[in-house]
Amino acid sequence: MFNKNKISATLSAAERDEIIAKIAEIKTKLPFLLNLTTAERSQFRKMGNKGLAYVADCLRAGKAFPSIIPPSIDIVELEKDLTLHNYLSEIAVNIKSLAEGIEDTMTAAGSDAMSNSDDIYAYLKRSAGSDDNIKAQLSQISAHFKKTRKKTEE
Repeated sequence: MFNKNKISATLSAAERDEIIAKIAEIKTKLPFLLNLTTAERSQFRKMGNKGLAYVADCLRAGKAFPSIIPPSIDIVELEKDLTLHNYLSEIAVNIKSLAEGIEDTMTAAGSDAMSNSDDIYAYLKRSAGSDDNIKAQLSQISAHFKKTRKKTEE
């Protein structure tokens, strides 16, 4: 059987642990990060490219005409929010790219592992004959293909 290997790489347990530690270190630099529920997330206004330009224009106008802006609108806080959004946006682009690479590599490695396992299973099935050890392995492996049926109420 033809087996095309999509990825061939290794990652040691020590390297994995170092990466996880660095991610934890990054999290300590961002102690203010929120974890919103779906309901909470849906309540917020979203700021896309048009919204970003809108906010930047309003910030400039607020700074240009402070005498007409009521004290309840904190221009300094608005600027902090905009700066934070922009910096996090830059970080997010890099994190998303990294996450996509990790996900894609996991997909390829999983596909390779599944394809090779399918080949092994096929060779075992062809070679089982009267070898009880191979039959025992086949029995164990074939258990992964058994479907569980849901009981229907009568």
